Amino acid sequence: MLTEKQLQALIDCEEKEDCTGETCPIFEICDNDYTNKVVAEAAQTALAYREMLERLEWIEHKDWLVECCPFCKKGKNQGHAPDCELAKLLKESEVEK
Repeated sequence: MLTEKQLQALIDCEEKEDCTGETCPIFEICDNDYTNKVVAEAAQTALAYREMLERLEWIEHKDWLVECCPFCKKGKNQGHAPDCELAKLLKESEVEK
């Protein structure tokens, strides 16, 4: 699993094909094989985060005894607010069925 620092390093890396070596913050996992090992780690990390967000999408509100989105505060029966960030993230990463 990649750390936040390693994920940011992947985004910022300008040496995707020609690794600079041991000074790179992702050197240990990168091993100069960017297209295979690092991408696989990043994908695994992204999927783990997505699964966590799915579990958080609807949580039971303690006062109303109804499942609500923790971001837009809309009830599950209403659906998300149009500008809900969580709904947008989940929709953008939705798996085709």
